[in-house]
Amino acid sequence: MKQFQFRLESLLNLRKRREEECKTLLGRKNGEILGARQTLDRLSRALNELQASEKRKRCEVQNVIELRYSVSYRFKLRQDILGQGKTLENLKGQAVELRNRLIRATQQRRAIELVREQRLALWRIERNREEQKFTDDIAQGRSGRAGAMRMKTV
Repeated sequence: MKQFQFRLESLLNLRKRREEECKTLLGRKNGEILGARQTLDRLSRALNELQASEKRKRCEVQNVIELRYSVSYRFKLRQDILGQGKTLENLKGQAVELRNRLIRATQQRRAIELVREQRLALWRIERNREEQKFTDDIAQGRSGRAGAMRMKTV
């Protein structure tokens, strides 16, 4: 009997490649999210350190220029934190879109795989039938020959 051939194999391979591309893109996006989160944490720590140092410095005498610089720096840190927070939210939204694309790609690949599995199961059933038929023919042929041999000897 012929070997199993699935005519949609090239489509299945294409769908697998698409799924792998989606996985790669999602992994990169998750890396970007991690980097943005680390930057946000670093900015938050810098702001907390600045505020702690300002509390200590206010107990001491401080000139107006240093106070102005600290206020400006604190304002800049807060703006950077807000900007980084927006960037992080945008990245998370993009990651959700990529995750949805990955889910659709996985569903499409799985649909083709299910068709392949069903056709393979049907092919196996047909192959088993042909093998059984062949085995039956051989068994009947031997008994038929043995009966014919007995008839000749009698």
